[in-house]
Amino acid sequence: MVRASGQGVDMGQPLNEVTIPRAWHWGVVFLVDKRGAIPDVDPDTLVSVGPSGLVLLARHAQDTFEVVDGKLVYATATVHTRLLTEPVEDRRPVVFDGVVATPSGQLSVGDADSEVIISAHHSQTRFVISVLDPQDNSPDDLWVDMIPARSVAGTVALMRGFRHELRPCGMGGRSTSKRR
Repeated sequence: MVRASGQGVDMGQPLNEVTIPRAWHWGVVFLVDKRGAIPDVDPDTLVSVGPSGLVLLARHAQDTFEVVDGKLVYATATVHTRLLTEPVEDRRPVVFDGVVATPSGQLSVGDADSEVIISAHHSQTRFVISVLDPQDNSPDDLWVDMIPARSVAGTVALMRGFRHELRPCGMGGRSTSKRR
C-alpha cells in the first residue's frame, strides 16, 4: 500500500508525501533517479551513495519470528518520503545529508521485488535521511526528505562515521568514503 498527499500550499508544507510500508525481502531500499544506476551496497553502512542514487538498509522481511495460523508473517519496514521546498527540522537523528543527481525529476523507490515512482527535484536533490536509532542497521522506519539542491560541487555528505565527498555528477561522477 502506498499513501500519497497532494500539492502543498505554504513553503514549509511538503509538495508531496509518499509512505511505503511493506516487507523488504532484500533488506535494502533503492532510491535512484529513473535514468540512474543503483549504487554498490555496503552492508555495514546504513546509507550507500552513488552519483544518481542511494541504497538504504532496512529491516529484512525475514527478521521475524511471528507465526499466524501456521504461516510466517514477514517483518515490514516503512519508508516515509517528503518532497520539500526547504529543509524542515525534525528531532530524529540524521544519518545522511547530501546531494545526488536527479536529472529526470523522478525517483524509483523499491528493491528487486517492486518499485514506486515518486517525484524528486529536477537536476539535483538534497537528501536528508533520518531514523529513530542511528545505531540500528536494519531500521523499521526511514524518513527521506528531498530538498532542492543549490549546487553539487563541493558538497560533503555526512554519514555516521564517514565523510562522503560528492563530485559533480554525470557519467564520470562518483563518491568516496573516508573514515573520520
